[in-house]
Amino acid sequence: MKIIFRFFFVLLIFINGLNAQNINYNCFTIGDNGNDEAKTAIITSDGGYLIGGWTNSYNTDDYDIYLIKLSGKNNIEWSITIGGTEHEAANSIKQTNDGGYVIAGYTNSYGFGSFDVYIVKIDKNGNIEWTRVIGGDKDDRANDIAQTDDGGYLIAGTTYSYGGGYSDIYIIKLNNLGEIMWEKTIGGKGYDGANIIINSNEGGYLVGGYTSSYGSGGEDIYLIKISNLGDLEWTRTIGGNGDENAYDIIQNDDNDYILVGHTTSYIEYEDDFYIVKMDDNGNVKWTKSIGGIEHENAISILEVNDGGFIIVGSTFTYGAGLHDFYVTKINSYAEVEWIKCFGTDKNDKAATIIKTNYDNFLIIGNTETKNYDKDILIIQIDKNGNGCCDSESGGEIKVGGVGSGGTIKDVISQTTTGGNISNVNSSKKEICQ
Repeated sequence: MKIIFRFFFVLLIFINGLNAQNINYNCFTIGDNGNDEAKTAIITSDGGYLIGGWTNSYNTDDYDIYLIKLSGKNNIEWSITIGGTEHEAANSIKQTNDGGYVIAGYTNSYGFGSFDVYIVKIDKNGNIEWTRVIGGDKDDRANDIAQTDDGGYLIAGTTYSYGGGYSDIYIIKLNNLGEIMWEKTIGGKGYDGANIIINSNEGGYLVGGYTSSYGSGGEDIYLIKISNLGDLEWTRTIGGNGDENAYDIIQNDDNDYILVGHTTSYIEYEDDFYIVKMDDNGNVKWTKSIGGIEHENAISILEVNDGGFIIVGSTFTYGAGLHDFYVTKINSYAEVEWIKCFGTDKNDKAATIIKTNYDNFLIIGNTETKNYDKDILIIQIDKNGNGCCDSESGGEIKVGGVGSGGTIKDVISQTTTGGNISNVNSSKKEICQ
């Protein structure tokens, strides 16, 4: 029996060694002869990925929404553009209960103001099912979208058309057909806006962004907890005497919220990664800033199997080029385990990170081409931060007031529809493996 056990133990070590040797850390670009940029990406139910952003490469008059569907092996399955004669962009994608996708962003081809909220529903193959344009006579944009328990959608963004200040957080509830159920603005007399909305474990939603109406500095992180009906449950501002902004939030199994963004309050130089952990009532448990003497900005966070977090953004202090992807792993106590940089000798900025079905991670962002246009840049790493296109890394670590405020208002906006769809042949270029 001992001999059999030893045989299988040795065999397991041998197989693991083969798997480790056969890992390919892909690094590749997607784009064509214009500007092609990624802002958002998700893992899809078939094991692939959907990337969203904007492009002007494919015979468009301006920028169109750009969607690229990849297989689990990073092969392009389809790519499309959606828009009109002016400027459209995708800021957020979610897969819907029916297997399709909903895209949130903005348009100035259709609508009523300089820019309007633009929501597009497509099926799993990229065919348009419906579109919705929402807004007033000024600038209104959707920055994130969540699917609600009733099959509808909740949009978070920024409005200059409605509210009590220069800009306000804009929350819109749609049913599953894209019809408006209710709308709210939240904010004060200054500049307030939302970048992210997530479904909360305890019900309702948490909205994150920025405020200059409340808080301690020029701009502070602004967090708003609302009910399923859009009623205000609590608000929180986080920051110091400089500027802070939140770009991504997750909630773990302990119901704690972890948010990432940037800060200029707790450093001697420019801006740094800013990481904050709170309980489900918005009470801060710890904060952390990470960076160097130049610009570092955290844009996306992902919880990993050991209870820690991988955070991605961009750095101007470290790396091979002007900006590089900046990636750090911290444990649940905010202790840094590793910091890595990835990129080329030009400008490379990360947009998001997603986990693959192979227990690796894809960092999706943008890189500068030789013609100073933009291409989408995708870099694969493992749980230890190993990957190709890596470069010099580093970072100083520091620990970083808390307040509240916000007025909520009901609004009634104008709506319309619009959007042309085109199939395009996107080019993929391997950089290293």
